[in-house]
Amino acid sequence: MGGTPVTTPASGSSDGIVAGGRLDVRLVRRIARTLDRDPMDLPPLAWEVDLDALSTLATNGHVSITFEYEGCDVRIHKDGTVSISIDDADADTASA
Repeated sequence: MGGTPVTTPASGSSDGIVAGGRLDVRLVRRIARTLDRDPMDLPPLAWEVDLDALSTLATNGHVSITFEYEGCDVRIHKDGTVSISIDDADADTASA
């Protein structure tokens, strides 16, 4: 991806993004906020990642996970924090 990435502030297990509840739902909501879109307008996250594997890996605390979804680079860090970045060039193309 080219251009300048726009990164949302990282938030971790302190806000419940990894611990408790449905990780996929919380991630899609965060991504939707980042993209300024309605979560219901996004395709199911399960189309891009194995949700069981994602949940298992995200909660074990030994690995970082990175994947792309709807033009965003999503990273779940070992410490449970999450960062979501979008490429402003892709965002300009998508909105045109």
